[in-house]
Amino acid sequence: MYIAEIRIENFRLFGSGDRAFVLTLNPGLTALVGENDAGKTAIVDALRLVLGTRDQDVLRVDPVDFHQVAPAAERADQIMIQLTFRGLTTADRGAFLEFLTYERTTVGVETILIITWVAKRNVTERSSRRVLPPEWRSGAKGDGPMLDLGTRSLL
Repeated sequence: MYIAEIRIENFRLFGSGDRAFVLTLNPGLTALVGENDAGKTAIVDALRLVLGTRDQDVLRVDPVDFHQVAPAAERADQIMIQLTFRGLTTADRGAFLEFLTYERTTVGVETILIITWVAKRNVTERSSRRVLPPEWRSGAKGDGPMLDLGTRSLL
């Protein structure tokens, strides 16, 4: 299984709609190359937020991670990161059975796994928590079953 597409909305320099970041990937090695402040670190951090990390480093969402169109503008209310996995093996399909999406193609039906990670700003006044706990959901529209920690660890 491999990450076939990354979609990032309202995270750091990436906006939403036509300003969202979308990257299509192929199986194999991928390298991110670009100028300074082009968003390479934001892409890697987005992947780490969704997939977790095996080191002792804890990555937390901060209010400044929410996209801001202009310096005086209000920050976005939520960040959405969506990963689409393709090339699932039989073992992968068994491990993620309840979270799979079936996509019709020209040659039949392809089994894919779509994970949507969403973090929302806490706009409640007088709250010490500035960002609400994120959710990991499955499905093409991010409205499928939530992934628990055990399932996420299989990614």
